[in-house]
Order: sequence, then C-alpha cells, then structure tokens
Amino acid sequence: MIAALLSVTASAANQQYHLSYTSTSLYGGTPWNIEADFTGQGDGDVIRKLQFSSLKIAGLAVNSIDQLMPMYGDLGEAVLSFSGKSNDFWLYGHGPLVDASLYSYTIKPMSEPYSLNGVLYYDDDNHAPGGIGLSDRSINPSWVITAVPEPKTYGMLLLGVGILGAYARRRRAV
Repeated sequence: MIAALLSVTASAANQQYHLSYTSTSLYGGTPWNIEADFTGQGDGDVIRKLQFSSLKIAGLAVNSIDQLMPMYGDLGEAVLSFSGKSNDFWLYGHGPLVDASLYSYTIKPMSEPYSLNGVLYYDDDNHAPGGIGLSDRSINPSWVITAVPEPKTYGMLLLGVGILGAYARRRRAV
C-alpha cells in the first residue's frame, strides 16, 4: 500500500532528468554530442511538462533557453519519450558563443514511428554572414535519458536502511 502511494506521488511530481544525445546525420556530417538537464513528469514512456535548465551542444553552453514548444503533434504540449518514438518539442536559446536550437518530433504518429531530430547552431548571436552555421538532422536517435535522484531520495533510502537495520538488530536481540 505504501509503495503504491509513493509510486503515485513520484509520478505526479517533477523529476530531474539528464539527456545525452549523439547525432547521426542524414547528411553524413560529423556526429555531435548534446547534453541537457531538465525536469518533467514521467507518464509511462513519455515525459511531460518539460523545463530545460541547461543545454550544451558540442561543448558550447546555451545559457538562456528562450522557448520550449510543441513542433507538430496533437498533444498540445512539448513531450519527450525515453524510447525516442513519441517526441514533440522545440527548444532554442542563446549563449556567449552560440545561438542554438534542438528539436525532435515523431514523423508517423500512431504507427511504428521514426523520430526526426534536428540541431542548428551558430557561433554568434547575430547569424552574421561569415558566422559558422552547422545543422544536423537524424532519424531514430541514439539518445539516453536517465533520471537523476534528488537529495531527498537519498535521505529516504538512508532512513529505510536505518529502519531495517534497527529492526534486524532488535530481532537478533530477542
């Protein structure tokens, strides 16, 4: 019963996640590494209510994330999935040396979909002629999303281990 309540509470609360993505370009470019930290609410394979706190593309930090919005889906909100098969988000922002966007959306909803992912960044904020612009699109991403435990989770684990230890010690004494 308690486990069920904890499960329901955890699924309704925002969870911290980390996204690691390596591009595989349709155009044969050099793969890029992308790292992002965000919070969201897990709902099966899909994470909803996305709030990105950091984004790094090829090692360059995008410090100010301006907007996160759905690309094309009918869900009416930006979503991201663990499997990469139900995505609909577009994120962009600015950093001191980079202006970048990252997006992903499902090409064929309600089937065995392909996910189209894109990255676009420039080495300056002005998109000036002579600025180096790089873009990438890939199908079926090779990304990894991991949940990041919060400090209170560690506290709950230590408390649980302490209670079990006290119970075992008490039982041994009897």
